[in-house]
Amino acid sequence: MHNPVPENPFDDESLKYAIPAENNFDDDAYENVPNAYGPNAYDSIPHDGNIIIPNTESKSNPEQNKTEINYAQKNHELHLKELQLQEREEALRQREINLRENPQNNGQPAPNWPSTCYGLYYHDIGQEIPQEFKLFVRKLYLNWIMTSLCLLYNVLALFIAWFSEGHSAGLGQCFWAGIWCVCGIPGSWRLWYWKHYCNFRDHNTPSTLRFTLGFGLHLIFISFGAVGMESWGMVGVFMITNKTGYMGPFVFGLAACILWILCAAYSFYISNAAKAIFARATLMRELAASGQSFVGVNPSAPQVN
Repeated sequence: MHNPVPENPFDDESLKYAIPAENNFDDDAYENVPNAYGPNAYDSIPHDGNIIIPNTESKSNPEQNKTEINYAQKNHELHLKELQLQEREEALRQREINLRENPQNNGQPAPNWPSTCYGLYYHDIGQEIPQEFKLFVRKLYLNWIMTSLCLLYNVLALFIAWFSEGHSAGLGQCFWAGIWCVCGIPGSWRLWYWKHYCNFRDHNTPSTLRFTLGFGLHLIFISFGAVGMESWGMVGVFMITNKTGYMGPFVFGLAACILWILCAAYSFYISNAAKAIFARATLMRELAASGQSFVGVNPSAPQVN
């Protein structure tokens, strides 16, 4: 069955004049619409005139500024004390764990250095050293490692020179190199590294004089190594210049010479950084003893340059 098409409702004569003839949606129709994001947008919105204006008079009030500064300082002091309490709580918690795990050592952790199988010391910079001195102690430890590598490689270079063709090094030089290695590695550990590691670990004021004396001997020794005292078994600049005719000893000697120079440069850098870190540690201890705080320093950020 065929369905007839319905009539168009807009053909009705009664609706002809219901729709305005003019176009109310031309471009000019948008000119009077208020800009919700413009500078005068608030004026186009009805309001009762109760506008909250920020109070800027307090910024020019010296008494209020002073009060705010004192409040900030008190806040910082409380933050420092909170960090100190957290460190003490962590130390007590660690000691309690050690007491349970190592009752035979009176709660002291088991030695783990140089290895857990044959430990002589307990060495853990991340756990034992306060946050503000960790970076410096790590750099000091790196300096000790570099010194040990220099001494070991110095012995290797001299023995290669002794066994090589031409015997560019003598037995006496190898003997002195062995003496420096055997005595220098544990001596540097005890003389200027471990002592100050313990000072920072136990929150003692580091002695600048002791560090200067102990580390000063290290600086003198490492400088002689970089120069190359041939008769004393040190492969440095002078000894390398006399061994250019032997390729094998020259290559190993050159590597040893570069290690000596790098270690000497880094040691002088550590010596310069130690002055600032020891002065800061001393000031922090004095302020703590007087009940004040080291305002302006974030204790969680290392301050070594």
